[in-house]
Amino acid sequence: MSQQKIDNRIAIVGYSAILPGGENVFECHDMIRQGLDYVTELPNDRVDVTAYFHPDKTVPDKIYCTRGGFIPDFEFDPREFNLNMKQMEDVDANQTLSLLKVKEALEDANIDPSGKVKKNIGVVLGIGGGQKASHEFYSRLNYTVVEKVLNKLGMPEEDVEAAVKKYKAHFPEWRLDSFPGFLGNVTSGRCSNVFNMTGMNCVVDAACASSLIAVKVAVQELLYGDCDTMIAGATCTDCSIGMYMAFSKTPVFSTKPSVTSYDKDTKGMLIGEGSVMFVMKRLADAERDGDTIHAVLRGCASSSDGKCPGIYSPTISGQELAIRRAWNNAGLDPRTATLVEGHGTGTPVGDKIELTALQNVFNTKEVGCAKEQIAVGSIKANIGHLKASAGCAGMLKVILALKHKVLPRHINVKSPPDVDIQNSALYINTDNRPWFHDPKQPRRAGVSAFGFGGANYHAVLEEYEPEQKQAYRMNRMPEAVILCASNAGELASLCEAEVQKLRGDVNGAYFDEFEMKYKLKRDTNLNGLRIGFVTVGG
Repeated sequence: MSQQKIDNRIAIVGYSAILPGGENVFECHDMIRQGLDYVTELPNDRVDVTAYFHPDKTVPDKIYCTRGGFIPDFEFDPREFNLNMKQMEDVDANQTLSLLKVKEALEDANIDPSGKVKKNIGVVLGIGGGQKASHEFYSRLNYTVVEKVLNKLGMPEEDVEAAVKKYKAHFPEWRLDSFPGFLGNVTSGRCSNVFNMTGMNCVVDAACASSLIAVKVAVQELLYGDCDTMIAGATCTDCSIGMYMAFSKTPVFSTKPSVTSYDKDTKGMLIGEGSVMFVMKRLADAERDGDTIHAVLRGCASSSDGKCPGIYSPTISGQELAIRRAWNNAGLDPRTATLVEGHGTGTPVGDKIELTALQNVFNTKEVGCAKEQIAVGSIKANIGHLKASAGCAGMLKVILALKHKVLPRHINVKSPPDVDIQNSALYINTDNRPWFHDPKQPRRAGVSAFGFGGANYHAVLEEYEPEQKQAYRMNRMPEAVILCASNAGELASLCEAEVQKLRGDVNGAYFDEFEMKYKLKRDTNLNGLRIGFVTVGG
């Protein structure tokens, strides 16, 4: 007996975001549309550049990079999220920002974020590495090292005690809320608690691919689990000295002031911070409920590189496998792709491997894509590499492109990359272009995210085209019918009669599509006559 095939189409019914250059989805889209570069100098509240910077990469305990993508200031009212001021002192910004963006995503999906119980709604978030608040708490514990050093130097006991006390004062005190305040895996739990959601909650970590694995887990929960609605996304606010030191000593930071991914002379990556959240439902459920559907997620797949030269070294074969699996899981022909939002960090080796993998997938004889069919870009050129949030930032860019039917520009490219893509299915899209496509199928795109350790993820999305339920009509500018009368009552009657006449016209079906209203205005230049405007299509 054959099994009935599961409809694996997932609707994106809500979203929210804060990225460098945008406090919400509208501002983020404006930043992408205008092709703005929001990589800037390190703010003083992130890293003390004067203390840690040295241009020589080899100097121990120094950073050579002072650039990155940083989110704008945002308002957060702790009372709205059941947090007191003591808790606020201990809670990492990852948790507070996740709460805020989950709330906004719920609102965008027309789900009341208040305390009413939300059955079968779950949340899974990509949260990478240690949270920066933990560095502060653990650093406080180094007071014993300070004490030992000063004692060995022969300082008087009272001076040692005073110095240790001053050292401790630089860091938060350990107390009841400290532990959950800096634990990354508590982030999803706080969201479930504050918004009273009874579905699954968890965080996932696949390094820089964390947000796409969150999407993948959410899809699986919708198709095979206990939830009817899932929130999937990621938050990363760690641009601390620890993060800058780690990437400086890798070293993969760019020596250029901007990210120039997919450029021949690219010099490396730059990091950033941000948060993106999606509300997801099975497509059939979203259509049944009359939800606004921003886009449709058709498939999401993963792979690992297996044995490779090193933990930082991606492989062409591993990335190919994830991309092929995603299109296969979606049940779609890769020839229908016309956009790929790449990982595109800006490292010369990484970009070359990624473009080669894409060529291998879309240039094969079996696929047979046309020359320069697939636009390629990376939002990292605009905002830097958001680490755990990177994949969802790229996915948001694709969703907005599908909604607005525009292929978004990729910035900061002056010369073609070393990989020969001129005669391939790929092209680096450096201008906003109308997104023309084969009318036989919707617009489709892929999104990639790859993480340290050979974690490869790719998602396939398409635009949502609801079934047309009424006759098409031409858009018309508002037209005014001017009526005159000697008093307001008479004029109102004339206006009402004109509206009824238009509705009863032979083209009444057409006029009935418009909002019709009238305004009354007194004009003394016309000897006290009252003038009425009936606006059709206004």
